[in-house]
Amino acid sequence: MKGGGYFKAGDNVEVRSESEIAVTLDENGMLDGLPFMPEMKKYCGSRFEITAPVTKALVEGTGYRIFDDLVLLDCAFCDGSAHDGCQRMCNILWKTSWLKKIDSSVPNDGRTDKRRISQKSSIKFSAPCQSANLKNAKAHVPFSFEDYVRRYIYKENFRRHWVLKKAGSLILFLVLKVKRLFGGSHTIVGSLAKTPNDVLSLKKGENVIVKTKAEILATLDKNGKNRGLGFTPEMLKYCGKRLSVLRPVTRIIDEESGEARQISHTVILENARCDGRYHAKCPRRCYLLWRETWLKRV
Repeated sequence: MKGGGYFKAGDNVEVRSESEIAVTLDENGMLDGLPFMPEMKKYCGSRFEITAPVTKALVEGTGYRIFDDLVLLDCAFCDGSAHDGCQRMCNILWKTSWLKKIDSSVPNDGRTDKRRISQKSSIKFSAPCQSANLKNAKAHVPFSFEDYVRRYIYKENFRRHWVLKKAGSLILFLVLKVKRLFGGSHTIVGSLAKTPNDVLSLKKGENVIVKTKAEILATLDKNGKNRGLGFTPEMLKYCGKRLSVLRPVTRIIDEESGEARQISHTVILENARCDGRYHAKCPRRCYLLWRETWLKRV
């Protein structure tokens, strides 16, 4: 079953039934290396609007990947119930093969298809976290010139010999320098060896104000992190703004390692998501993680 490459933002779609999706999956519950997670079952038979095709994505610890058959659906988030209670609320990625276009004028009776999976009884709906497995999903070659230089020239060629390694490092440095010169990067780093751990014990629904850039820089180390959590350029636009706490976060799946991690004094804020502006317009719109030390209680 092929979903086709004709899905675009604004299209109305219906998530196929479990039985229809089952026949697209391998013995590990994946299609082209992308898991169909247990958290996705509740959406089967439901209707959504496509918010964006995912033609490129930034994967933590891996870099950029190119896809041609992934989309995001409006308000379809992972609740982490089958993955150690992860609280990141990631946007679920959908293969177009798992969807079918519908006529929005036809009313939806609200029923979800709960039929048993008959076509493939050995199917597993215990697949790993999508975000952690995205680096293994079938994709095209990296798309950006920077990534091409980093991966295919520097790593595959220059690192083989000492002289070439030095030359490769210089080329990579110049590429990144030129990119920053034309506004393609926005580095945010501090100078601390040990970063602060302010405790606000924020609760869902509380109002906060994001501190200024200068105040936040004073909480970061030389890698731009506070106790291992990075403050990204996409977070700058929220500085000085008043926002509401969507939820405290104490447990996440680390995208790079795939392992569950306990974190503390960290929250997700209402409508504060990464717009990918400084990461090649990555469309995943992940919720940003905020240390409480970056916030002020109203």
